[in-house]
Amino acid sequence: MGQGKKGRGYRQGGVNLTNIGLESWGPEKVEAYEIGAKTSFRGNSLQGYFNVAGFYNDFSDQQIIGNLTAKPESGLAGGNAVINAGKSRIWGIEVDSSVTLFDQLRLDLGYTYLNTKLQEIIIPELPPESPFSEIRPTALLGETLALSPKHRLTASATYTLPLDESIGRISIGATYVYTAKQWASHSSDYLTLTNGQRIRTASVFGYEPGLLPATNLVNLNIGWNNVMGGPVDAAFFLTNLTDEIYPVNIGSSLTSGGFENALYGAPRMWGFRLRYSFGKD
Repeated sequence: MGQGKKGRGYRQGGVNLTNIGLESWGPEKVEAYEIGAKTSFRGNSLQGYFNVAGFYNDFSDQQIIGNLTAKPESGLAGGNAVINAGKSRIWGIEVDSSVTLFDQLRLDLGYTYLNTKLQEIIIPELPPESPFSEIRPTALLGETLALSPKHRLTASATYTLPLDESIGRISIGATYVYTAKQWASHSSDYLTLTNGQRIRTASVFGYEPGLLPATNLVNLNIGWNNVMGGPVDAAFFLTNLTDEIYPVNIGSSLTSGGFENALYGAPRMWGFRLRYSFGKD
């Protein structure tokens, strides 16, 4: 079954009186287009579905974060402000599929391809009385938008043990999630020297400060529904099996404070869940 959709969305503007010269920002608008197809299939020992969709989003006055470089005499470490970029666009493809074999083994697959680009931007001018000397937006003209990985893949397998219903339904599953490298911010791509010259940060430090590495995460789970035929469900979960250490965002203060800070993903964790279902009289 094919389908198509067109939508329009808005995000309201706002006010922040702490940023002199950048106290307010306007609303953003997006025109969204989508076309796709949904299919399903069923046989004696096989059933499932396959969905695919393509989308295109056209943004105008998109709200993005601008990192603020403080003047040396201000005593500040820097700041952040919301500014309105001129235009940007996002297009991509999404795939969602699942297949179940013999009512016991279920395989799920999801994939997203994302292509983003900032097409126009006018950086506001700061007034002379501003404590900041420069606005460094997290997205640059012609570059990708922040936190927009090109590829993301999720694959999972769940096996249900062939047990009598009086015992309950016990399933064992694993999920693999791949996220491609992505830019957390482009604000530190370049350094501005005292003479006004701009040089690529990577040429000085040997790496891109705003680039997040690709990640490969594995999660495990065991579920026991209707334990011994009763109203209790139990579950065990284990996330980030390999205890991967990975940043999920970067707060850029390199050009103002002279340092970078990063927010890291959760380490390996495990736990149990219990749920009791109250029946009707």
